[in-house]
Amino acid sequence: MADPKTDDELALEASAVAERANAYAAANIPQGAPFDDTYRAMEAEFTRLYQTLLARGQPRRERATAPRAPRAESRSRYAIGPAAIAAGKLPDKAPVVSSATNQLYQKKFDALHAHAVAGEWDAVRDFKITGSNSYSKMVERYRQDLLAVHKAQAEASAATGQC
Repeated sequence: MADPKTDDELALEASAVAERANAYAAANIPQGAPFDDTYRAMEAEFTRLYQTLLARGQPRRERATAPRAPRAESRSRYAIGPAAIAAGKLPDKAPVVSSATNQLYQKKFDALHAHAVAGEWDAVRDFKITGSNSYSKMVERYRQDLLAVHKAQAEASAATGQC
C-alpha cells in the first residue's frame, strides 16, 4: 500500500481535478452521455478528495493573535520631519517634484519655501491652494508643516525672552 498523501498533496490534487473539470466543461464539447459521464467522474473524484481532507479534521489555520509591533509613522518626502518641526528648523530647500507632469506644484513648493525663509508668515498662511488631487494635498501639508515650524520658533523665542 502506498504512503498516505499529505493534506497539501490532497489539496493540490483536488485543485487540479477541479481545474480539469472546469476546463472540460468550458470546452465546446457536445453535450451527451460521454460528456456527462466524464464530468461526473471528475466531480466524484474531486468530492472524494475534498471529503478525505475534511475527514482528517485538520482545523483551519487560525489568525495570528500576537499583537503587532507598532509601525513607524509613514512620512511623505514632501513633509517636514517631526524632529525638525519641534526644533523650529526650516528645511534648507523646498521638496523636489520629480514628475514632469506636475511641475506646477514645484513652483508652489518653491514659493511657500521662499516666503518662509523670508519670514513672510502671513503670505505662507494665506497661500492659496486649489484642487483636491494628491499634489494639492501635499502642498497643503507642506504649508501646515511650515506654519508648525513657525509656531515652534515663536514658542522657542518666547521661552528665551527674544522678540
